[in-house]
Amino acid sequence: MFGGYIQLGYNVLARRTDTMRLTPFYRFEKLNTHSGVPSGFSIDPARDRDFHTLGFEFKPLHGIVVKSDYQWQRNGARTGQNQFNIGLGYAF
Repeated sequence: MFGGYIQLGYNVLARRTDTMRLTPFYRFEKLNTHSGVPSGFSIDPARDRDFHTLGFEFKPLHGIVVKSDYQWQRNGARTGQNQFNIGLGYAF
């Protein structure tokens, strides 16, 4: 197994307010769950994946977040499917 990621983001409201945050972000992930397999098994190229994610998170109040992103998925078998995600979070 092999993998890693890097993510960049910046709170564009940092100079205007301390209570709200709006953070656009980009993340790149590389993941290969078949980087090595025991003898007698075949490496599945669909398990060698790259993800590019572009999105934002909005925190209107402390403990509440709304996130949305679009993810481009690529793999060695060329069967990756792109997806749109949206989420709501609350921490108490």
